[in-house]
Amino acid sequence: MSTSPSLFYKYKTMSISHLPELLAFMNDLKSRNLISDNKTFHRYIDYMEFNAPKDLPNAKSIVIMAVASQLGTIDIHHNSTVRKAFVPQNYYDMGPPMEKLIDIIQNDIIKEIGYNCVRTRLHLKMLAVRSGLAKYGRNNITYVDEMGSFYNLFAFFTDYEFAEDDWKEMEMLKYCKTCNICLNNCPTGAIRPQEMVIDVKKCLPLYNEIPGEIPDWINKKAHNALMGCMRCQAPCPGNKKAIQNLRKFDDISAKSVDLILNRADKDEFQRIFGPIFDIVDEEGVEYFFPVFKRNLEAFLQI
Repeated sequence: MSTSPSLFYKYKTMSISHLPELLAFMNDLKSRNLISDNKTFHRYIDYMEFNAPKDLPNAKSIVIMAVASQLGTIDIHHNSTVRKAFVPQNYYDMGPPMEKLIDIIQNDIIKEIGYNCVRTRLHLKMLAVRSGLAKYGRNNITYVDEMGSFYNLFAFFTDYEFAEDDWKEMEMLKYCKTCNICLNNCPTGAIRPQEMVIDVKKCLPLYNEIPGEIPDWINKKAHNALMGCMRCQAPCPGNKKAIQNLRKFDDISAKSVDLILNRADKDEFQRIFGPIFDIVDEEGVEYFFPVFKRNLEAFLQI
């Protein structure tokens, strides 16, 4: 556990000799048909590699870091009522610049000059759990002590060889052994009772974070966030303390809701959502406007 100006992070280190085991685990999931064939989902996992990078062929270790963030909330005014929507941290907070993280690894973790760091293309959640940095929840979300599920993960190869190798067997949160809160709260039945791997094709974020129509089989009452879903994380005992540290964004007024939904006012959309989600140019507005308009309508059950 460490702090650096403006950020709180934890880290673990492991030898790259374990990369074949990570690949074998992924292949085992595929062989048991636990990896969804959904095309959107594969956009998130097909980039993964399980070998040392070409620009650091003599890599010896991996540093996996969790940088604390905050779950966001925003009050939306509509029809003389106010509804609170979640803004999950992974949509508005991309974490610190890579240069800052590399500087922390070189100066605060390695503490010796002459060693290099290169960002990995590994499965970060799996890496975090196998290193002991995090534990899996039944909902396939990972949790870090003191952060809950509200953090960003990063991993880097380095040519420095650490004395300690934190590799271990995967662990599930202690709460999950007797708790079914996430299972009972999932609005689409995506969580499997006996597996830590969810049925991704049923998971709401797979549909509300990209353009297109949300399938009719998803009940409008399922929507609880401007993007993503917090139904399994918000009530989770693993987040009991971390969820008290919320980031409150400025309210969205009834007038702004009307301009965005009824008048398709893209300028108002960028004024409201641009600062939150870093939508800074016309291309971004054109891409995200229909996504957020659709999600806002679904959240307000219009």
